[in-house]
Amino acid sequence: MMVIQLCECSFYGLAVYWISVTGVGGIGDKYIFSKSPQSGFFQAADAAEVTMNFTVDNVTAHPDEGFLVARNNTHNSSGFEEPYLYLEHHFGWMVVTALVIGLAAVVGTLGNILIILAVCCVRTLRTCGNIFVVNLSLADMIVTVFIDPMNVVGAVAGRRVLMEDPVLCEWVASFCAPACMSSMWNMCAISLNRYVLICKPHLYPTIYTVKSSIACCLFIWLLAHLLCMPNHIGWGQNRFNQEYYLCSFDMVTHTYGIFYIMTGVIIPLVGVLFGYTAIFLKVRSVKMQIRQHQKSLATKTTTTETTTGVNDAAAEVKKKRPQKPGFTVDDVKLAKTLFAAFLVFLICWLPFALFVLAHEPDAIPRWIYVIAIIMAHGNSAVNPILYGMTNEKFREGYRTILGLNRRVEDGKSARRDQTFGHGMLPDATSMGASTRVGRTSVDSRKDSRV
Repeated sequence: MMVIQLCECSFYGLAVYWISVTGVGGIGDKYIFSKSPQSGFFQAADAAEVTMNFTVDNVTAHPDEGFLVARNNTHNSSGFEEPYLYLEHHFGWMVVTALVIGLAAVVGTLGNILIILAVCCVRTLRTCGNIFVVNLSLADMIVTVFIDPMNVVGAVAGRRVLMEDPVLCEWVASFCAPACMSSMWNMCAISLNRYVLICKPHLYPTIYTVKSSIACCLFIWLLAHLLCMPNHIGWGQNRFNQEYYLCSFDMVTHTYGIFYIMTGVIIPLVGVLFGYTAIFLKVRSVKMQIRQHQKSLATKTTTTETTTGVNDAAAEVKKKRPQKPGFTVDDVKLAKTLFAAFLVFLICWLPFALFVLAHEPDAIPRWIYVIAIIMAHGNSAVNPILYGMTNEKFREGYRTILGLNRRVEDGKSARRDQTFGHGMLPDATSMGASTRVGRTSVDSRKDSRV
């Protein structure tokens, strides 16, 4: 019996050595060997009947690393279960990932705070529509303040910190999934808000009040948590994801991954596309009406009369609208800004969504997963920059919050004073005369108010 066991061990030892040296099957082939605790025989982890066999199941051969590593922790402790973390063996990628996500965390946190302060403190930005922008910034701040730093920890020390602390991992996942889903539903709510304002202006004051907008934002958060609830009650589970170096829903449970992408990406995406498509068609229709009036009047009038005719055409178009139009040029510009934010969001999150739906972790190089998570979480830092670049009102709000407007005004007044005095102080006579003139003007204004 002992001779048989020694022969068996020698056979499997030679097999493992031959596979590790020759790299049979290449990257992506998976092998697992386990030792039976009862008999001491080496056997395949998945083979209940056959003991003298090995199967392709769980351990991935990495010839460039020179050893066999496990793809995930699906087997019990008797098997070879050490997960392969790409960044542990590629220091350059680890440094780049940590630096980029860390920078996104800092920029995103400061930028989203700036958005919230601008909307709350600048009167021209305090609108019902921007309540949803604030809600989106809050969701992005959860990512930049909490999730991004944990992603950096996962990239640098995920095995020692997140994999060995299931409680911390559960907390991170419980914040990550609802915040990301809330961002997408906020994009949908913003597009529908712009749609009602521009395409159905007579309904906007009735549908969107301050109270109803806040209630809608609260409902978005409730919906995001309800859609993530199945992951906590048995459908799926939260764990450290070794492709993205972050604790999130278990993508091995593919059915829940499909459910998450459908409810958190596809359905709100349909709402976003509907809203912005309708806005585009409405704005184009209004522009075509104005151009038609301009062309019809230009053929019948002189150059001087054409100017008057264009004004009449604009007046005629306004007559066809309600007396108080529901949207202005600034509203259309804001809609364009928000649509640009949506496009950036879609580009950043599309690779992640496609990888979850494809569910082929071994068919895609690991560095592509690293780029996908950098793009996804980097999106939370993009919106503040995008708003400032594309929308004048937000730029003005940023300047006001940062105190730049005051400095510009002080500089202008200083230049005016310097120009008036030519760099010299006025004499006492001129000061007295100006004082008398000032008092006279103040008295006259008082009389006029009376």
